[in-house]
Amino acid sequence: MDAGNEPTQPLPPTGANPTSFGAPTQQLPVPPPLPPTTPIPRIVPAFPSQSPPPAFPTQPVPTQSFASTPHPGLEDPLDWPPEEQPHDLRGRRWSGAAKATAGVLALTTIGGVGFGIAEFTRANDRADRITVLESDLSTANNDLDATRQQADAASGKGADLQTQLDAANGALAAATGQVDRLNALFPLTLDAVAHSSMAGTFALQNTAMTDDVNCSGFSNKDASCVKENFPPDLTIAATPDGGVTVASSWFTTPIPLAFADGQWTASGPVIDSVKNTCNDTANDTTVSVTLAPVAVVVDSASGALVASQLQGSLTLDSAASDQCVEAHRRANFVTTTG
Repeated sequence: MDAGNEPTQPLPPTGANPTSFGAPTQQLPVPPPLPPTTPIPRIVPAFPSQSPPPAFPTQPVPTQSFASTPHPGLEDPLDWPPEEQPHDLRGRRWSGAAKATAGVLALTTIGGVGFGIAEFTRANDRADRITVLESDLSTANNDLDATRQQADAASGKGADLQTQLDAANGALAAATGQVDRLNALFPLTLDAVAHSSMAGTFALQNTAMTDDVNCSGFSNKDASCVKENFPPDLTIAATPDGGVTVASSWFTTPIPLAFADGQWTASGPVIDSVKNTCNDTANDTTVSVTLAPVAVVVDSASGALVASQLQGSLTLDSAASDQCVEAHRRANFVTTTG
């Protein structure tokens, strides 16, 4: 019995035909006897106290070999059932189907390994590409933030520049209008200057005269005909009806001005404290004003001519009475806006 406790089939005697399994048997030739083998000497180490044992040749065991005959209907002895397989399978070969199957398995294995390597490579490539894209996205976001900051700064500068541009356009329009109005004034005539606006308060720089023509009827001309005895200022204003008046702290009321012969004139009463006197009695006194613009400027808003300096004269006259003679005093003046 063998290790599997299965009964073994006895080998057929030398020269006998193998057991038939239902197929036609074939007479197998008897192989020639094996040539004698050369004995192999046995080497035994020598010991000092013992002599080597004698060598005995080992006789070979004859082995009967049989040529394998394919089983009918089977392409390869490997396809035989286990109990029918010959004992000597050293000369067996693979069938075409087995070879094809092994080739397919090999190709599949190689393809799988190649596919795995390719997938691993593609995965690494995708990871690298994702890293590059993330870096590009970060750079693009930084560029976008910088562009937005530049746009915001440019917008602020644009607003400032627009404000400056509007102011410059306004100034240009004003200057253009002024130029146009100045062009309209030329050729500049004395009449245009005389009719310039004289609205405002003018301080008088009086120059009193003591000659007989300009100072008469007074017992002491040097005391009577001095600049302190003339109005210190004049206020000229326009009226709603388009007229012009002149007023002073010496006048009882504003006096209308009239234009004639290139100059403005007006006359009216004065207060009692500045009238001419006779025997310590105030006589009725009339003031006469003659003036004309001698310097003008152009108003930036309206473009009209505006008088900046006036020149004229003031005269105070009182009529004669039973006890007093006629009195007359005059002062020339130049004014500046005050």
